[in-house]
Amino acid sequence: MSRVRALTGLLLVLLSSACARDVRVTPRPVDEARVYIMRPVVSDATSDQWLDFLTVNWPQARLVPADAWASGLEQIRTQSAIAVIPEARAVPRDYQQLIASHIEQGGRALFIGTEAFAAPSERKGEDWLDHDAWRESVLRQAVDVPGFSSIQIWQHQQAGGARQSAVRVGSGRDLPWPAVEVEVADLQQWDRMSWPDPEPLFEADQYTGLVGYFRGDRDTTRLIIQAEETDGAVWVRDVSLTTVWRPVLLDVADWTYLHGGVDRGGADDHLRLEQLSALHVGMDQELAPQAAGEHRYGVSDIRLVPAALMPTGIGSASAPFITHSAGRFQEKT
Repeated sequence: MSRVRALTGLLLVLLSSACARDVRVTPRPVDEARVYIMRPVVSDATSDQWLDFLTVNWPQARLVPADAWASGLEQIRTQSAIAVIPEARAVPRDYQQLIASHIEQGGRALFIGTEAFAAPSERKGEDWLDHDAWRESVLRQAVDVPGFSSIQIWQHQQAGGARQSAVRVGSGRDLPWPAVEVEVADLQQWDRMSWPDPEPLFEADQYTGLVGYFRGDRDTTRLIIQAEETDGAVWVRDVSLTTVWRPVLLDVADWTYLHGGVDRGGADDHLRLEQLSALHVGMDQELAPQAAGEHRYGVSDIRLVPAALMPTGIGSASAPFITHSAGRFQEKT
C-alpha cells in the first residue's frame, strides 16, 4: 500500500466511525517532514498497532518521545505542522490544554479513535498511569472528611416539604462505600440529599475534586449536583446514571456557574471548595427534566480528592471517570 493510500484508508476509517455519509476524500501527497506522531505515554496493544501502522507508512514523519510531548507540541505550533495522536481517549491530562489551544488557533491534529480526552493518562511522580490505574489510585486515596462525607447523615429534602420519598441504606456488590438510595413516589419539582454547613471545612487548594458512586433506575438517568459558596455563588454539575453503581469524579473545573456572588463565573473562575457552604445531590426538573412519577436514585459517601492526586485539575478538558452531559443551565428566577 502506498503512503497516500494508507492516509486515505486512515481518513476513511475515521470518517466511517463518525457516521459520515456521502463524503469523498481526495488523496494528496503528504509532507511527512511536517507530520509529528505523538508516542503514547502509556501504551497498549491498540495504540502500539496504530503506532506501527503510522511509522511504517510515514517513515519520514517525526516520532515525538513520550517524555517530550511539551517540546514536540511547541515545534508543531511554530512550524504549522500536524500532530498525529494514536490514542485519542488517552491524551495525557497535562497536555490537553496545549492541544486544545493548538486546534482553537487553527492548528491541525489527527486523532485516532473516538471520545478524545475521555480517559486521560495521568502523571504520578516520574511515571504515567493509564486511566483505570489512576482511577483506582484516586478512589483508594480519596479523603473521608468527618462531618461531611457520610451521606447517611445528610438531610433529605423535597420541594414544598412534601414527604413522598423514602430514604434507605444503599447496597450492591459494585458498591464499596456507604450509600443511600432514595425512592421518589411522585417527582414534581426537585428531590435531593443535602449537606448544609455555614462554616466551610476546607483550606484553599487543599482539594481539587469530589468523588462518589451514583446509580439510578431505568427511569432515572441524570442527577444534578448543586454547590453553594459563602459569597452566594452557585455551581451545578449533572451526572449521567446507569443502573449499576459507578464512580464519578467531580473536578472543581468542570462545574457550570449558575448565579450569585460578585464578579463570579468568569472564564478563569471555578468552584472553590474552601468556600463551600452547601452541597445538594438529587433530581431537579428545571435543570435536568425527567418523566414525572416514580424514580429511584443512589448516592454514596462524597469524598475529597487531594490536590496532590490531581494537581492539574483546574482547567481540565474532560471528566475523567465517565462521560457526562455538560448541559446548558439557566439562572433560576
